[in-house]
Amino acid sequence: MKINMITFLLLLSVTISFAQKSPINEDVISYLENSKIFSNKLIIHGESQSVLKSDVYKAVLAINTGNKYNDNRISMRYFIKTRKQFVSFFSTSEILSSAEFLKNINSKFRLKDEQNGIDFQTILSKFDKESCKNGFFKKDNNWYFVRNKFFDDISGYKVSTDKNGKIIAIEYQSELKEKLPENMLGEGRKTNFTETENIVIPKKDNLFIEDFLMKNTDYKFKADKMNLPENSKISNANFYKCNLSIQEKRKDGIEGTLSYSFLVINNEGKYSKVSNGKEILPTKLFIESISDFTIKSEKEAKLFQDFIDLFHTVSESEQENKRFYQKDNIWIFVREKYFDDFNGFIVKTDKKAKINYIDYCGISDEDILRTRMLDKDFKVDYKFTLIKPQKSKISIKEGENVSIIVTFDETFVNAKGCWISTVFNNKNAGIHASSTMKSPFTDEIPAKVLKKGTHTVEYQLLQNGHTDNPLATVKFTIEVK
Repeated sequence: MKINMITFLLLLSVTISFAQKSPINEDVISYLENSKIFSNKLIIHGESQSVLKSDVYKAVLAINTGNKYNDNRISMRYFIKTRKQFVSFFSTSEILSSAEFLKNINSKFRLKDEQNGIDFQTILSKFDKESCKNGFFKKDNNWYFVRNKFFDDISGYKVSTDKNGKIIAIEYQSELKEKLPENMLGEGRKTNFTETENIVIPKKDNLFIEDFLMKNTDYKFKADKMNLPENSKISNANFYKCNLSIQEKRKDGIEGTLSYSFLVINNEGKYSKVSNGKEILPTKLFIESISDFTIKSEKEAKLFQDFIDLFHTVSESEQENKRFYQKDNIWIFVREKYFDDFNGFIVKTDKKAKINYIDYCGISDEDILRTRMLDKDFKVDYKFTLIKPQKSKISIKEGENVSIIVTFDETFVNAKGCWISTVFNNKNAGIHASSTMKSPFTDEIPAKVLKKGTHTVEYQLLQNGHTDNPLATVKFTIEVK
């Protein structure tokens, strides 16, 4: 196997393809180039464990194209760093089975007993992020480390040693050829090597690796401006259909092309990326771009619906469901039906009929109420009330349970997406959560936790995703005699 050797002093002779810039949309391409994300993680520190003598990095070049949860990877490489050079690899199996990896195993490390196997198993978990639960076994001078097990599908590494336990070869097997023994070694065990998160990566290493990824990644951005009809220009922004294409060519000869499509909005020099047209309208940047537009009549609402059509197409089968209507300062633009429910855009306006909020969601009375609740002037009373016990302080005998009943306004609570937390003696003691909260809420404090003395009980109404700043509370004390 040929290894791509890179030195700090070596001038690489490679074919480079940077993102191509369109003369017309150069500013958009520049924005995309500048929004790339580089990350470099030290996964093995040569001085913090006994198996490898060198540092190992995992570096990623990525970009977020509007996905709320994940970035889109442009390039990823592993690097072994020795005294004079970096060696790059595309995957964990490639780096672990390479001659360079064998060279960088500590000269004193031997696979001779179970603890040695646990040390090596721990190193493997740093690379593939698999747990150590499956363990390993030994047969003759070969050690088999199980990395993934799903019924009869078993994959892992075959590690061969000489008679003294020195590792001489590592082979990844997608289907482990040896039968697993009944008693595995090192199941669920790993060595507590020093964690690498707090070790500072030298700045020159980060700069070198980032530069390497930039020069050895074949990618291209493309941005095409959307030409909107004159009668649909209710926004001052410009919109672009964008694409990122990545050409991958690995050392093992495997080639492939990845492609990501997304949209970019540009308003007064500010940019934002979204993954599809449905998501562009709720963005803060889009709402800022329509500050001069108002919806005071059905004519203007029809104009806005036509604008929506440019970004979110309604299928032929959904045309009969497409419509809009008004509820006070909220306009609802129905786009599709899913079983008995409707989905679409909820658009809220201020007192001057200017749009200040847009969301694509289900369309129900609860969804509309949730939008109304965003207004600061909208009064909300959750009616979170303690019904039982009736007093804020009660006395009981030791050995008695205490029953609790709390009522609330289901409409507001469900619109806000609330849940209930139980706090007993100032410590969290339980939660009650449901997609549809029903009133009354009932609970019981068992006698076994009610020892003699004074106890405090509190029920907190909390917003979904929050664990503090309750929207409402009820509390009482229990005196156990």
